Parts: sequence; structure tokens; C-alpha cells
Amino acid sequence: MIVGLGKTGYSCARYFSSQAVPFEVLDQDRSPLLLAQFKQEFPAVTVSTGKLNQKMLLSADEIVVSPGVPLSTPEIQNAVAAGIKVSGDIEIFSRVVAKPVIAITGSNGKSTVTTMVGQMALDSGRDTGVGGNLGLPALDLLSSDHDLYVLEISSFQLETVEALHAQIAVVLNLSPDHLDRYASQDHYYGTKGRIFEGCERAVINRDQVFEFGLPDTSTWSFGTSAPTSEYELGLTGRSGQTYLTWGTKPLLRAEDLKIKGMHNYLNALASLAIGLAADFPLEGMLETLTGFAGLAHRCEWVACIDGVDFFDDSKATNVGATVAAIKGLGETSAGKIILIAGGVAKGADFAPLRDPVKAHVRSAILMGQDADAIDAVLQGVVPVDRVADLTEAVELSVQQSNKGDMVLLSPACSSLDMFDNFEQRGNLYKKLIAEYG
Repeated sequence: MIVGLGKTGYSCARYFSSQAVPFEVLDQDRSPLLLAQFKQEFPAVTVSTGKLNQKMLLSADEIVVSPGVPLSTPEIQNAVAAGIKVSGDIEIFSRVVAKPVIAITGSNGKSTVTTMVGQMALDSGRDTGVGGNLGLPALDLLSSDHDLYVLEISSFQLETVEALHAQIAVVLNLSPDHLDRYASQDHYYGTKGRIFEGCERAVINRDQVFEFGLPDTSTWSFGTSAPTSEYELGLTGRSGQTYLTWGTKPLLRAEDLKIKGMHNYLNALASLAIGLAADFPLEGMLETLTGFAGLAHRCEWVACIDGVDFFDDSKATNVGATVAAIKGLGETSAGKIILIAGGVAKGADFAPLRDPVKAHVRSAILMGQDADAIDAVLQGVVPVDRVADLTEAVELSVQQSNKGDMVLLSPACSSLDMFDNFEQRGNLYKKLIAEYG
């Protein structure tokens, strides 16, 4: 029984069909976006929409839950109580994949790192499938029988994973997120840690200390501090320059990267640590890194207008991502930041914004459903303005910025109060900037 007919649920259907495994589909939406397409491709499959059909769930041998469906859903819990197994697409993938897997999670940066590592693998000549929570769903990747899989995996997907058995498992960083779905911060962090179950090698962030069950074999680390062993990567200074360094060996200058900011230096270090753990050729990895321009809506440089740089970080849908963007840009630039933030908070605590905002932000422009919560935290820290929409926010940011400053859209919130998704929010921002340019 597949629960959820989104991109992931559809990939499960394609996989089960290819394996001649009978299945049915449930979706809580009365009119799922992909329903017409699904019925055309699978006309004989039973699909029930609207309130989850408890009788169908209780008749299943196994329930495969899409990431967007909380396991706490009463109908799912009733099935669990009845002894029915509940899994997800990554758990199904882990049962059948026969080639090495690099599994990457974290609160922030996982799409960037997954893309960089995937490109490193491809550039080194490996037949690589890249996807998971990013791009193609994991089960769709199996149809090409790759030699290596590089997967971004979300906490929602990890909830149903028993043991991924990845060759390399990675937690990039952790900051509070999705507290509307998890009982506590520790619950969320513990879910992320499931990625290490059964892995051969681990890659962790040396700047953060968490109690994870790491493998007995080699554990690589990355961080802002200078590395002290052959399994560590970090940052070192030489002659006024910052270098990405492996052990005692400087690899390249941070300024030679096209992606900017301390958070992106850490993403680059994480990618190098993963590649070294996977035995990718070093020179090829460095070439890939220096050519990588970043992903859309992830602290993406948009334009420079009258000496002011505009950055689109619409993918920053949690507080940790916005903190990383503010610190990353602020610590590597002489100018100040005009911050545009706000949206749906998802139960987040905005207090971690105070210190980086105080250090690097000239003013904050707030919009959206939970602007009040951000405003309450930033009062007395920097000047705060409230606006009705993104158009007004961009207009005000142009007025407030000085030459050498940066305007940063980094909402610390989801977009669903005003937009369909973070991409629509970021695209409108870029369109508005282009009109000023």
C-alpha cells in the first residue's frame, strides 16, 4: 500500500510495477496533482483519495509511506498497532541496491554537497546515480544499474529506514527544524543519526558534537578549525589567505571557489572529505570544486546593482540555514547585510538569529505569516521594517542599502503562506532584482 501520490510515491509505483509486485495507492488529497497521469499509466491500480481508508491500510502486507505523510497520522498508527510493517522509499531502496551508496543528510547544505559529490564522482569516471530527496527519487535511479549512488536523504525519509548500510554516511550539520513534526529537537536530531546504521565509513562535522552510533572503521571529519590528522579537513591561514586543508596539506585557496561564504567553504570541505573517503582522485575533485557555481536559491548570487550584491537564499526554510547564510556572507565581506525574512515558522525558535544579525545585518525587512515572531527576537538588535509582500521588501532593501552592502533573501521560514514553494519565492525575487538592474 503506497500512501502519498507525489513524486516519491509515484516512483514507488513504477518500481513495484517493474518488479510485478501488486500495490494500491492512498492519498489524503482529494485531487492529487499526479492523479490523472497515474491513472493513465496504471489504469488497473486501485487509488483511494481523501481521508485515508483504514480498511485498505489494515489489509496491506506492507505500507510504504511517502516522506510528506507523518507516521503519527492516526490511520498509520492504527496499522502499526495491528502489526503491519511501515517503510519508505529509501528503506525499499536499501533492501535491493547492490552497489555502493553515499548517503548525505543534514539540516542545511545537503543539496549542494550531494550535487558536488555527484559531480566529483562523474568527473572521476564513475557511473553515478545522483538523487534521492534531490532530483530523481532513489528507486527511479535503480533502473539504470549505476556503479555508485549519491543520495540526499531527508529526516522524513530516515524515519522509516531500518539500516541503510551505506558505504559512506554523512551528517553535515544539525540545527532545529521541522519542530511541527517532531516531538523535540532531540527527536529530530536522533532521526538524522539513523543514517549511520550499518555504514562502513562516516563523515561528520567537527564543529558539532552529537552522540551518534558511528562505525568502528574510519570516521572522517571537516570543520572550521585546522585539521590535525589524515582523516580531517579544515581551514588554515597562510600569508593572509584562507586555505582548504587536508591534514597538513593545503589544497586550494577559499577565494578560488565560485561559491562564497563560510557555510559554502564547509560544504566544499565536506565534499572533499566524502570524496577522499570514497577514494576519488584528489586533483579531479579540486577541479570540480573550483568550477562549481552553486545551486539555485541556495545563497545564489543574483546581481550587483550600484555596488550592492543581491543573494537569493530562498531555500533557507529554517533558522539554521539563515544563520549560516548571514555568518557565511558577513564573515567574508566588509559590507553589511539587508535581510529579507519571514513566512511560515514551522514551530521554530528564532533566538539563534540575534547574534549573527547583530554582528552582520544593517536592517531586517520582515513579511509573511510569522513575521511577528521574528520581529520579537530582533527588536533592539537592528532596525526592523514590516512589509506586505516580497515586492515591497525588495523596493525597501534597495532604498536601505549602501555601496558595498548585500541584500539577502533568507527567510528562515517555509514559503507556503504566500507561495507554492521556495522556488517560486526565489524566482520572483530574482525577477524583481532584474527589473531594478
